[in-house]
Amino acid sequence: MNTDETPLAPREQPAGLVSDPSRQAMPLFKGIDYQIWQTVLTWMELSEEEILVVEGAEDFDVIAGAAATTHQVKNLAVPISLRSSCVSDALRNFWTIHHRNPSRAIKLRLITTASLTIEAGEPFGPRKAGLALWNEEAARTAPQQCDSLRDFLLADTSISKRLAEPLAEGVPSLIEYLR
Repeated sequence: MNTDETPLAPREQPAGLVSDPSRQAMPLFKGIDYQIWQTVLTWMELSEEEILVVEGAEDFDVIAGAAATTHQVKNLAVPISLRSSCVSDALRNFWTIHHRNPSRAIKLRLITTASLTIEAGEPFGPRKAGLALWNEEAARTAPQQCDSLRDFLLADTSISKRLAEPLAEGVPSLIEYLR
């Protein structure tokens, strides 16, 4: 080695560009990542009689004979309630799927990273989130609070307005059914 040569200086890395975070797709990538992992987890837990359909009626569906469970997956940083648009969108899509597949028993699962929040005015009682009540009702063999959930969906204009929006051709109004 020639000692008269100057060693090379470490190469400086250029600084990244100043950007607008609202234009970055990180939330999209986090959502896709979460959906993929939920799909893989479900795939690993399938029984011999079940099949998994990815990006079918919902993000993924589990079908077993005449029964099907659609799965909507949401990676959300904010808490959700029955008033959240993702909830009304899931209900509307469930209703459409139900009517397009009359020979099947359809269920919906909304899988989310979001916590459940209590609706303003606590319509389901002190410290009781409507979605928590919904989950309890879904788990019961003999539901007890369906009327209070239905009454809320009908009476609360922020959600009843979204549920009343027209659906696909040939699909009856969800809000009319609830009445």
